[in-house]
Amino acid sequence: MNFTLLGIKFNVSVIFAASLSLFLAFDASKIFLPLLLSVIIHEGSHILFLCFFNAKPKEISLDIGTINIRNTVVLSNDEELLVLLAGPRSNLIIFLLTSVFEIYTNFKNINLFLFLINMLFIDGLDGGEIINILLCKF
Repeated sequence: MNFTLLGIKFNVSVIFAASLSLFLAFDASKIFLPLLLSVIIHEGSHILFLCFFNAKPKEISLDIGTINIRNTVVLSNDEELLVLLAGPRSNLIIFLLTSVFEIYTNFKNINLFLFLINMLFIDGLDGGEIINILLCKF
């Protein structure tokens, strides 16, 4: 399923849309909506930093387990690092704020989990991309 919104092309796989619908409809644990909100904030932070560097997203692809954002401008390594760190940083900030104010434990734990997972040095995750950029500098 493809569509354009605000000049950004979205590619959404059918399996992603179907899974999202099923999770929202049958989530008895009530954990999926906070997870979805945390992922939206995480990816939105990447997009916000891209826009800060005048690199408006050109295409966003949504598939099971992956969200790929392609931008219109080639960024410097330092700019790329800031964009990559924006997502995990937003999850860490949410975790810290919800810890201090003791707000909704599940939301707090989800954001800690997203931060830790995304900072793993695995290719395709934010941490893996950060390590690739840092190693290429040397």
